[in-house]
Amino acid sequence: REHGAGDDWHVKRKRGGIVDLEFLAQYLQLRHAAERPEVLSTNTLQAFERLAAAGCLDAATAETLCNGVRFWQGLQSMLRLTVGEAFDEASATDGLRALLARAGGAEDFDDLKRSIAVTAEAVYEIFQAMIEEPAADVARSATGE
Repeated sequence: REHGAGDDWHVKRKRGGIVDLEFLAQYLQLRHAAERPEVLSTNTLQAFERLAAAGCLDAATAETLCNGVRFWQGLQSMLRLTVGEAFDEASATDGLRALLARAGGAEDFDDLKRSIAVTAEAVYEIFQAMIEEPAADVARSATGE
């Protein structure tokens, strides 16, 4: 909340973006590491892979999260290399748009924008199911609702 989600190009803090993925990885490692220490990793992608291998994540969820990590990190790296922190879609050259599309594994810039929306939504749905909804249930039970 403090930093805001920004627009589609703030891939770190965007809902369903890098911060949500990192939080999920840390939460899941804390939740399962006592019984399965092999899940521990400081690398987010590796943490999800280890969590899946240990049976702490189902295959479909692990695939979504791993693909999200790869997608956002690739896009973030290219954005940092080309424009720094502030990307202005309206003033981006065709060459930059094509470069970003390639970094995101997209056919073109419009396809990249669709991939951004789909990836963010998929990751955020998992975040809601694993973090937000259980937290809301606990808060409701604590207040007697």
